Amino acid sequence: MKRDDILDIIDRKLLLKKLTTWRLIAVFCLLFLIINLLFSNVIKLPSEPVIAQINIKGFIDDDDFRSKKLLEIADNKNIHALIVRIDSQGGSFVGGERLFNNLRKISENKPTVAILGNIAASAAYLTAIGTDYIIASQGTITGSVGVLLQTAELTDLASKLGIKPLLIKSNKYKAAPHFAEKITIEQKQYLQNIINESNEIFYGLVVNRRANLTEETKKEVKLGKIFIGKTAAQMNLIDELGDLESAKSWLKSKNINISKIVEINLEENNNSIKSLLKGFFVPNINNSLKLLAI
Repeated sequence: MKRDDILDIIDRKLLLKKLTTWRLIAVFCLLFLIINLLFSNVIKLPSEPVIAQINIKGFIDDDDFRSKKLLEIADNKNIHALIVRIDSQGGSFVGGERLFNNLRKISENKPTVAILGNIAASAAYLTAIGTDYIIASQGTITGSVGVLLQTAELTDLASKLGIKPLLIKSNKYKAAPHFAEKITIEQKQYLQNIINESNEIFYGLVVNRRANLTEETKKEVKLGKIFIGKTAAQMNLIDELGDLESAKSWLKSKNINISKIVEINLEENNNSIKSLLKGFFVPNINNSLKLLAI
C-alpha cells in the first residue's frame, strides 16, 4: 500500500471521529433543549411551612401562567401566608381584575398582605385590594381608580402623505375606534358608555373591599385621582404606613409565626425553546385594543 493511500485512510478515520463527536454534541444539545422546554417553567413550591412572597412589577396584563401558579399557591398546604410586593403603574383592566380574583381565592384559606412600593396605581391598586391588608410608604403613589381606551386617528396624516384609507365594515360601530376613519359623535358616546360601565365595576370593587369609606372619599376615588401613601391611609384606601416588618407583624397577629419567607417567581421563562418557537410562528397580538387601567 502506498504512503499516500495510508495517509488518506488515516485522514478519513480522523474525519469520521470528528463527525461522531459533533453528532454526540448535537444530540446532547437537543436533549438539553427538550429538558429546557419541559422544566424551564416549573416552579418548585415549598415542602415545609413558609410564608410565600411574590412580586408584581411593570405593566399588568392578563397572564395564564401567573394565574396557574397563584392557584397552586392557594392549594399548597405548606404556604401559610402570602406577601404581595407591588411596584407598578397599572396595566390592563382584565389583567388587574384577574389578579384581584386570584388573590381573593388565596385569601379564602390563608392571610394575604400587600406591600406597595414606589407606585401601585390603577390596575396595581386593584391588585392590592385583592389582599386582606395593604401597607404602603408615605410617598407611595396609589389610587388612580378608573379605565381608559386609547388609540390614534391617522386620517389627516395619511392625507398629507397622499394615502386615502379604505375601511369597509358591516356597521358603524364595528372596529370603532379605528385609525383609518374619523370617529363620529355616536361612536364616541358608544365607547364612553363602555368606559363608564367598566369604571363602575372597578369602583364597585374598591367600595366593596375598602369598608368605611366616607362619601367624600368615594367622590375623590371616582374622579380617578392619585394619592400618596400618607393621604391614602387617612382616607382608608390602605391600612397602614410601613414596610416588610409591618407585614410580618400583621401576619403574627393572624397567628402566622413562621419566619421563613420564600420568594416565588411568577414570570414565565421566555428563554425556553417553547417561547422561541411560539414567537417565531405566532404573531404578536398583545398590542391589540384593550381597556387599560393605568
